[in-house]
Amino acid sequence: DDTQKQDLLVKIATIQEEILHNEEDACETYRQLLDIDASNSHAALALERLLRKLGQFKELAIFYRQQVDYAPDDSIRVEYLHKLGLLLARDLHEIEEAVDVFGNALSIDANSVACKRAVESMLDDLPATDENAQVRNTMATMLEPLYTESDWSKLARVLSVLIDTCDDPLGRVSLLM
Repeated sequence: DDTQKQDLLVKIATIQEEILHNEEDACETYRQLLDIDASNSHAALALERLLRKLGQFKELAIFYRQQVDYAPDDSIRVEYLHKLGLLLARDLHEIEEAVDVFGNALSIDANSVACKRAVESMLDDLPATDENAQVRNTMATMLEPLYTESDWSKLARVLSVLIDTCDDPLGRVSLLM
């Protein structure tokens, strides 16, 4: 019976983590729990916590991608995409992939303040070099339609990035108009 197996796996994971201090084995046990029931929030939170504690960021990225796939609704999906984007940007230094992830989240929920702020922060932190021009352009293009008339300073900053990263003279002129 799955319920009995899940209860036993929870006890095993707890012993592995809290008594034996074997966090790697506890991670594997929590993965087994999630294989049985992908919606087990206790196992998901425990696995997320342990992977972060152990610094297993690539494994954590895989976990977040799985959670995005299993998310029961868009708000939870956006939450996991946000976590994945931050992990990719801050811990794995995969900026372009992080931008894609945040773009995906914002296409689901354009009002996600957390995702918008994350992209703004990445844009602020990424040096304005020729090497970064394309990804800065992508971030600015992503942000520009999200700003309303009340966000003039943010809109001006994004348009400035778009102008700076635009290779096409006609495109530059259209942005200036």
